[in-house]
Amino acid sequence: MQMSVTKIAVLFGIVFFLGACIKKKEFDIVPALSFQSYEVFSSMQGSKSVPDSAYLTFSFQDGDGDLGSNDSTFMSLHMTYFEDRGNGFVRDSAVADAYVYVPKLTANGGGKGLEGTFTQILKPAPIIDFKSAYPYQWRIVMVDQAGHQSNIISTPAQSK
Repeated sequence: MQMSVTKIAVLFGIVFFLGACIKKKEFDIVPALSFQSYEVFSSMQGSKSVPDSAYLTFSFQDGDGDLGSNDSTFMSLHMTYFEDRGNGFVRDSAVADAYVYVPKLTANGGGKGLEGTFTQILKPAPIIDFKSAYPYQWRIVMVDQAGHQSNIISTPAQSK
């Protein structure tokens, strides 16, 4: 019986020691974004296929867990449209910037930090400037409740 109690105590000590060595993920309080994918969907208008929506997916990390908001007037995702007219991508004001409400995100587990994947549906059209044939891209930034602005990510160049 004494041997079993000793074995259990040693096993408990090993598990406790290993648990103490596992570090919790800690992220910067400034949100960090990583582009994942951008997928455009089209519909037929007569005999022509016309883009009408898109899915933008990116991953995010935030150390203080204050991404999104319960206030639907707080637009934390900002998207700007760019076109390449032969001299690199420049902002095209023909397509309005998109400001998107992101609901309050909550962390799983005991920590405050957030990490995950976010998909934004861009709809309705226009998701592009239909008046030109130039390649385009979106640039995306996220702002947390404390006003920290993430890095800027871009979709790959897209043909129309």
